Amino acid sequence: MGVGPRASVDWKQLLISVVQLDRWWLDSIGSTVTLTVILQLV
Repeated sequence: MGVGPRASVDWKQLLISVVQLDRWWLDSIGSTVTLTVILQLV
């Protein structure tokens, strides 16, 4: 996996999306699913 400017931007957008989702997914399994997906991506 190459680490370039585009990858950095993608990670920033992913982190922002996760934070926004967690705000209303805390009451559901969404947070667990999100963590699982992120772990698989890493």
